[in-house]
Amino acid sequence: CAKDLAYLFVCGMDIEDEATFEQGQERAYLQLYIAELQARGVADHEAPNLEELGKALDLAYCDLYRWMCGWGIWGNSFFLEARVQRVLDSITTED
Repeated sequence: CAKDLAYLFVCGMDIEDEATFEQGQERAYLQLYIAELQARGVADHEAPNLEELGKALDLAYCDLYRWMCGWGIWGNSFFLEARVQRVLDSITTED
C-alpha cells in the first residue's frame, strides 16, 4: 500500500508547495487512507498506524526514486530527492 501512496504523491498529484505537503497534507492523506481501510472492514489491528505507514512510505519513496533514476524522474520530483536523502541519512545515523 505504501508504494501505491508514494507513486500517487509523486506522480499522480499536483503538489505546489513541498513544505505544506510534507508538514501537513501528507499526514492528512495518510490518516484518511487508514480511516478508509478501517471503514471498508480492515480490522484496527490489521491496519497500519500512522507511524508504521509513514515509515513504509519513506522506504517506498526510496524505492520509487531508485526506479526513476533508471527511467527518468518526473512528477513531484522537487521533493523526492531531498526526502530520500533524509531517509537515507536517518538510516545511517541510527547505527
